[in-house]
Amino acid sequence: MATTILLATLAVACPILAVPAQAGGGPSFGELFDLFAEDSVNPLPEAAAALVDAARQSQAPGGCPLGALFIHTPAGDPLFQAALAAARRHAVLQLLNDAGIDTGRFFVDSTVGGAVDATFLHRNLDRDPPTLRTSSVPPKGHRVRAGDQIRVTMAARDDASPAHWQTGIKTIQLVADSEDGRFVVSENYEACAGAQERRVEAFYIVPANLPPVVRLSALAEDHGGLMDADAAEFPTGDWYGRIEWSIHTKEDQSRRPNENRAEFKSDGYADIAATYDGQGNLTGTLLGSQRVETDWWGYPHGSGEVCIGSAPPTQVRARVIGSYTPSRKSLSLQLVDVEAQIVVPWSGGGPNLNCSSERPPIESGPSLSGLVRSLQPASDGTYWAEFESADPIHTFRYSMRLRPAAN
Repeated sequence: MATTILLATLAVACPILAVPAQAGGGPSFGELFDLFAEDSVNPLPEAAAALVDAARQSQAPGGCPLGALFIHTPAGDPLFQAALAAARRHAVLQLLNDAGIDTGRFFVDSTVGGAVDATFLHRNLDRDPPTLRTSSVPPKGHRVRAGDQIRVTMAARDDASPAHWQTGIKTIQLVADSEDGRFVVSENYEACAGAQERRVEAFYIVPANLPPVVRLSALAEDHGGLMDADAAEFPTGDWYGRIEWSIHTKEDQSRRPNENRAEFKSDGYADIAATYDGQGNLTGTLLGSQRVETDWWGYPHGSGEVCIGSAPPTQVRARVIGSYTPSRKSLSLQLVDVEAQIVVPWSGGGPNLNCSSERPPIESGPSLSGLVRSLQPASDGTYWAEFESADPIHTFRYSMRLRPAAN
């Protein structure tokens, strides 16, 4: 019975696709293949050459392991098979050494008994993401004011089992999403440097130009390209939340090829915060962005002439006013001075389709205003509103959740 060897190489790349094991000659990365003839300690030349070639191409950051070899020798006479397994391990190590390959960066395991495991391994041994724990002062969800300091502690570990297959933490970052992704801190580390945990403490100062919600994102990435992340919200008002919406008018496939067709797809979001003055009044701001992802009309299945719309993300903003009666748990809001238009110019067309005509701006203000006015109390102390359509051609969804800030 032939012996099967599995090479799992470590490379910072995407996982390979599973391919059926090949009989006889050597494989590409990660395949099961026959390296030894029955009861032989000498590797078969073709398979040996394939193994050496794969090992030479293996890459890993720093001093991380390049790969893992698992040699399975079938069960038989206990003493003979154990000796054969040990000899084959030595033969593989000698093969790699003679080829100038650093065997100290390969795991080689030779065992006796059991059926051959036909499961493929990824090229990278580090298949488990790191774990990130965060804490902050003040804690998440607490209200902050201009000039306040937020202290964020991030602790990342890359020690999933087996720990010696992990590449270690590469970077820990804290990003201010509410300031267009500004880096607050970014610390980098060497690969496979031995430290199981990396800890970073960062300090963020709330800007004078207050957003409705301060959003901070923490990220830990290992040298295998795997990540873990956490996000924190710090409202700047007594009540806060987020509106999200999406619209999709789909191409009507029921129309004839020579008839006019169109498709439109857009989405957006907006943070909202409102401050209670203790006398029943709420005031605040709404701030966000919307975009047009797809916008075209014309004859794509007829003449091929199509008008295409394109526009960069556009800011959405408004003032928020309302009332709140704590004893009745009654809250209402409305938007004023709403700015929520997107102007989408046309391009394309052809001899029979003029795309130069000006189209009306896309206006989200009425829908956002209607959503805010429709807030209803929920059993958990929050307020919510939602509009949704299940029309097969024209679908849309607007949703909002407003919650009290912690103090």
